[in-house]
Amino acid sequence: MTQLKEKIMKKKTVIASLLLLFISINSLTLQAREYGDLIMPSKIEVLYQYHHNPFQIRSQASTRYVIEPTVGYIYTIGQLEQQELLEAHNVIKMTRRLVGLPGDVQMDEQLNLTAQYASYINMLNATISHYPSKPNLVSDEAYAIGKEGSAKSNLAAGFRTISDSILWGYLQDDDIYNLADVGHRRWLLNPQLQNIGFGYVDTLVDSSYNGFTATYVFDRSRKETIDYPFIAWPAAGNMPVEFMKTSTPWSINLGVEYEQPIKENIRIELTHAQSGKVYRFDAETNSDPSEASNTDFFTTENSRYGLEKTLIFRPKLDEVKYAPGDLFYVEVLGIDIKGEEVPISYEVKLFELNDQPSVWAFEELVEADKANLIPEMLMEAYSEDISRIDFTRLLIHGLMQYTGQTYNELYETVDVVDTEFKDTTDLDVQLAARLGIVNGVGDNRFNPTGGILRQEAATMLYRAGQYLEIEAVQDVQEFSDADKIPNWAKASVDYVTNITDATQGKKVMEGVGNQMFAPDRSYTREQAMITVKRLLNRS
Repeated sequence: MTQLKEKIMKKKTVIASLLLLFISINSLTLQAREYGDLIMPSKIEVLYQYHHNPFQIRSQASTRYVIEPTVGYIYTIGQLEQQELLEAHNVIKMTRRLVGLPGDVQMDEQLNLTAQYASYINMLNATISHYPSKPNLVSDEAYAIGKEGSAKSNLAAGFRTISDSILWGYLQDDDIYNLADVGHRRWLLNPQLQNIGFGYVDTLVDSSYNGFTATYVFDRSRKETIDYPFIAWPAAGNMPVEFMKTSTPWSINLGVEYEQPIKENIRIELTHAQSGKVYRFDAETNSDPSEASNTDFFTTENSRYGLEKTLIFRPKLDEVKYAPGDLFYVEVLGIDIKGEEVPISYEVKLFELNDQPSVWAFEELVEADKANLIPEMLMEAYSEDISRIDFTRLLIHGLMQYTGQTYNELYETVDVVDTEFKDTTDLDVQLAARLGIVNGVGDNRFNPTGGILRQEAATMLYRAGQYLEIEAVQDVQEFSDADKIPNWAKASVDYVTNITDATQGKKVMEGVGNQMFAPDRSYTREQAMITVKRLLNRS
């Protein structure tokens, strides 16, 4: 984006300690973050990936085949429909992106075949084993392939689809057999994983679809080394609440620089921001999985299940629930690098995958997100009407990104008496009023929770553009409902309908069809985000 030309005097002193406190508090809102080579995705990125690479969160359908598995003197291992494999692949790609890893794991046809043989062998034996015995019905060659696949795969039974086995089996690892090491999860999150394969065979005993599945994970063929201080699940940053259960254990895998964790030295605090509830884990916390349903649970595990140096903890089951919008803080003390304590802290924000923008809005929201023009706190309820205060926050955030200036620096660009509103002390509103972008609604009120009409949005965008000295072409658009645009908004409407976005080639604000501008219609959050992006990305 073109930067605002120099027009500001040297930076003056900060305006007040209250302002600094406000900025400090606002910094808690989640943005895309980096931990070493890990780049945590924003909500928009996750939603975009889920929209374009979908999968069933909980499948009620049976697995689909091109060739059904059969048993007899002539056995058939079966061939899965491509869509089944693609959905499993999509789950893996999203899972790895959530923790900050590249989502470029490749599905390998030969590994699919190996995993399919493993699923078939385990189905014939009617049990899960990484070292299966040879069934009577199969050849030595088929057994050798299935044996190799079983030894190098995550294995599960009792799930309707491969995707379900990944989401509700491997990633959860919440039963007494897996809680103490979450090994399946660690193999899926292994940074060096590059190639993966999937297999599935329904049980042939009944029609309950409690199939046997294998996901080939013993691969370390990624060429580049990924440096990370830690890998966390639930993911550090944005985490779909749909992937969470009350029984989901939390895990942290420490990077190579950390020494092996010792439970007796470690203290973990998991804090629920909204309620202030703190869950504490230390040397006194239960580490017996068989007792974990009745107590808090905490252990360390240093075997090599894809990832080493693992901390595993979980609150008592009846004391924790997870809901959209929940924010958790995690702090880990007592972990060392070269003999010195180097704590870890991060945030986890739960959100709904079903809270998606409109299809038409996705591409431009991704653009806005990449330009860091959308505050994380506004990334929700995209199709709902935006409030006056949220639109103001969006504009102020955009101005700071566009100009590269801090809140204080923007504040000092004008010398006017601050506006004081009866119904809000929000500093974004105060700054916007100082810059001439917003006015009140009368009687010294701002009406922060009130909605915005299109004509009002046009006016606020116009004033922001004027502050930034963004010029529009002189080509007045003709609207069939021009007589409904109030006089005070006409210049603003002319302005926003004559500035073109450099990437999309669209006007900042366009008509709604039938040559109408519809000045008195409401304005949604996604519309607000996109029009701010267009204004700041004008050609």
